[in-house]
Amino acid sequence: MIAIDYFKKFGFGFVLLFCLGVFHPVLSSKVAMMDLDLDVQSLNKSGSNFTKQVFWLGMFSFYFACFLSDFFSGRRNFKLEVKIHYFLVLVGISLVTVLWSEYPSYVIKRSLFQLIFMLTVALSFYYSVVNNGIEKVVRFSSYAVVLLIGVTVVLGVAFAGDGALVGFTKGKNILAANLCVLVILIMFLVGQLGIEIRKYGFLLFLITSLLIMTMSKTNIAICFALFFSLMFSVNKIKTALVLSYFSLCMLFIFIPSVSYFFEGMWHLGLVLDPDALTGRGFIWDTLYYDLGFYEKVAFGYGYGSYFNVGVIPYFFDDGYSFIQYITSAHNGYIGLIMQFGFWLSLFVLLVFLLLLKDIGSRWQVTAIFVPLIHNITESSIYRDQNLIWMLFIVVVMSVCVKCRGDNEQELSS
Repeated sequence: MIAIDYFKKFGFGFVLLFCLGVFHPVLSSKVAMMDLDLDVQSLNKSGSNFTKQVFWLGMFSFYFACFLSDFFSGRRNFKLEVKIHYFLVLVGISLVTVLWSEYPSYVIKRSLFQLIFMLTVALSFYYSVVNNGIEKVVRFSSYAVVLLIGVTVVLGVAFAGDGALVGFTKGKNILAANLCVLVILIMFLVGQLGIEIRKYGFLLFLITSLLIMTMSKTNIAICFALFFSLMFSVNKIKTALVLSYFSLCMLFIFIPSVSYFFEGMWHLGLVLDPDALTGRGFIWDTLYYDLGFYEKVAFGYGYGSYFNVGVIPYFFDDGYSFIQYITSAHNGYIGLIMQFGFWLSLFVLLVFLLLLKDIGSRWQVTAIFVPLIHNITESSIYRDQNLIWMLFIVVVMSVCVKCRGDNEQELSS
């Protein structure tokens, strides 16, 4: 019984460290080619890795058993149950796409993995917070990442050819996202649990310094935007969040789709220079053209059925171009429409809103900006064991536990 209670308290640490890549570090030299999507390709190939399957199935079985035990013994948390229902709806929408996907086995496999991943992250975080283990988990994970980066410096493999810090990961953007999420989790300890900031001042400074050394423009901008947002009231930040969410959905999903139905698709790729945002202008234009050419705008290709299915998409199959290495849309909103099409994307976006409708504290509103903005240049949301997607789930689950930040929100409302 003691062992079970201990694991419920600190099990989220294993989940966090696994998503951070600490259990499978890259301690070899990095080359410029890895700045393409080979890093993401490596992660996706690990989808069939036996160790990964055993880890997630084991963690899921333990925490779901804990949840069922609480449910049948009367120790129920209705907010937790509602969030889990929404996660199930999300998986259900994904499974529907098996009806028209050319790769139904991938739809089923990746949908079921998302079910396991979402519930494991959600329940492990929930039990870690309610059992007062989250502070030690975040602190230990942060120092583990810093220590591992130090090991790569000693080994002489910490930096890429352009001088960017990549540490124990395949690319600077992955490491930068890891560090950014750690900053957000430390802010959770301070903003939601009421722990004094001076207790983590040095650690925050150290992680932020390492983040700057990665030279990842997106993640650095997001991190400093979060610090800047602390100057504004919760209501103003929340208003900015809602406006940003709807604006991004309109720009990348609604306007291209509706314009296509009126016989003239307009999208951002038409006005961006092909080399803009490190080649994303060209990638986005190609993706939208693909949707229109194959008439997939309405319902998409199916969940997880476009990239990483063993066949390079036709318009990306160029042996003389970097585009052959692309394994994601490099935009989560475009990624949604590629998989779900316009109509089901609307349902997916609605489920996201329902998952987030209870957030209200300063930390929750500020933290959710990370996946929202990160999703513009990377496919972060609802995709494999992505750390940014994990952060989204953590923010969702933070409303299921009573924290100091919730009390502050009640006083300010």
